[in-house]
Amino acid sequence: MPRSPVAIDRVVEDPAGIRRLVEARAPYWPVQRYFASDAEYAALSGESAVAPMIVAPVFRGNWAVEGCADPDVAPLLAHPPFLDAARRLFDGELVRPTTVYVNLTWQLPFPQGAGHTDIPAFRGLDPSWPPDPVCDPATIRLLTETYVRYPTAT
Repeated sequence: MPRSPVAIDRVVEDPAGIRRLVEARAPYWPVQRYFASDAEYAALSGESAVAPMIVAPVFRGNWAVEGCADPDVAPLLAHPPFLDAARRLFDGELVRPTTVYVNLTWQLPFPQGAGHTDIPAFRGLDPSWPPDPVCDPATIRLLTETYVRYPTAT
């Protein structure tokens, strides 16, 4: 059963600093780059027929991967409000952040699908796989039968 979200009263002291990071770390790429073709997009989004892929205004940037971050981003991996929220979410003590990514978007006027987990992690599985589009709830259940899924807070 999914846990309830954990609210963070004040995420950062300097919101303008985050905006500077967003601007300095451009460019950002459409999330549709994870799909190989219109057919794969249709299959993974539950469409019955192959239709042209919609390239929506949703962009992603990976700022830290596998615990490696440039000096301007590294403080986010150890940011106390994030660590505290993860501890509270999972009723745990040990938190080891590995990934910082940024989604840039706005509310779109059409449904976004059944939902997915951004950047899931599984013990024993290369972190570059599975790619984002296969991380729908059904695929997550199948992967969890074979691999131990790390709790992930996104």
